[in-house]
Amino acid sequence: MKGRAKTTRRGGSSKPNARCYSKSGSSVQNSRATAAARKPANARSRNKVYNPTKYAATVKHKSMTNVAQTAVKNSSSAKRVGHSKPTTTTFSSKRSTGCYTKSGSVVRNPRAYNDSSPKSTTYTRSGNMIHNPAKYTAAVQNKSITNAARAAVKRNPSAKAFTYTASLPGQKKYIGMTTNPLKRISDHSKGTGAKCIKENLTAVTITPHSSVAAAKKKETKTYFDQKKKMGIEKVRGAGHTKQF
Repeated sequence: MKGRAKTTRRGGSSKPNARCYSKSGSSVQNSRATAAARKPANARSRNKVYNPTKYAATVKHKSMTNVAQTAVKNSSSAKRVGHSKPTTTTFSSKRSTGCYTKSGSVVRNPRAYNDSSPKSTTYTRSGNMIHNPAKYTAAVQNKSITNAARAAVKRNPSAKAFTYTASLPGQKKYIGMTTNPLKRISDHSKGTGAKCIKENLTAVTITPHSSVAAAKKKETKTYFDQKKKMGIEKVRGAGHTKQF
């Protein structure tokens, strides 16, 4: 007996074909009627079937067994997908200040730009004049940071904790860990987060983790890596909350 019954991946059903064929190769739909008519039946490989009824029952049983096995396999795969580990992709906010010159060039440091000339004026991307560049920039960057936190949570519903690296004015960094990025970012923005942060965040990078332990380990590693790179006076977090 050769050949396997094919089943669909979802909502599959067994094949009704009895797998018996006439000598000319035509499919025999009713092997019992064929046997009663004393007509010989063959397998698909042209081998003679001596007991068409028994052979057909065996083929159908195998087909139904394959369907059941496929259903169990798909169910297990669905469970694994539902409880999959969070991705290791980081989510970063945009570093744009939202300020532009009248000609459309990006203003990366609105305060320095305005200090360079009393007549210097910044505009929005749509060309509207910005009367308070510092306040406008803070609002734009805070919105971008909030969107990054929201995306990290939405795309990683199974994540147990998150680490984040927040950028501050003066090339300073704050490394943190939280189970609720949206609330933590909101606390930082209101000034009720870490005591060492007295300025608005300019950007943030958030990474999801499968456990709180993994997040704490990553927080500590990131803190020491950044401290080595930028110096102890430029980095805070991971339990080190001395004022900058």
